[in-house]
Amino acid sequence: MKVLAGPRVDLRPGGAAARLCRMLAGDDGEVVSLAAAGLRNPYRRFSAAEISALRGALHGEMEVVGYVCTGVSVGPGGAGAPAAAGAPAREPARLVVVTDHVNLTWRSPLDGPNDDRVGPRFPSMDGIYIPETAASRCGAAGDMMVSRGVVAGIADDRVLSEQEIQTAGKSGWVAASSELVAPVMIAAHMGLRVAAVVMV
Repeated sequence: MKVLAGPRVDLRPGGAAARLCRMLAGDDGEVVSLAAAGLRNPYRRFSAAEISALRGALHGEMEVVGYVCTGVSVGPGGAGAPAAAGAPAREPARLVVVTDHVNLTWRSPLDGPNDDRVGPRFPSMDGIYIPETAASRCGAAGDMMVSRGVVAGIADDRVLSEQEIQTAGKSGWVAASSELVAPVMIAAHMGLRVAAVVMV
């Protein structure tokens, strides 16, 4: 399976993020860094060139793509600082297998004129995630705690607003990420399903 690594995911050999991406990809899979493809800033809207680069990274003979990105915990224990994916940690990394997302950014990478040759104007997000695939492949990560849940897509997970924290707590969301929603929407636009994992 092809696995995309989010803009902040550090793929240094031997790091936690690199190992996770390789587990998700499988022995014959490919890991593609979105930062290396030109998508480096998850805190602002993607440009047309960045969307084109993301579509290029997603292109291929496949129905499912893996995606690993970073985020923050918003479940019990409160919001934390963004994970430095791949960096040494004092405690085991926590992985959230994404079952669904809530887009709190109020924006879409698909606005503007649509290219019907690529995908529908308003792709369905129903059933876009495949948590079973992500969970089964991440199950071998013995030094990482793995949970499942809904992730909030927010504009900037470096600084969560009080409203975002309270809403997440009331709604039972387990994590928030600035890197998740836009790539998944592009994948849906291209008819793909996603096995997504957020490192918190």
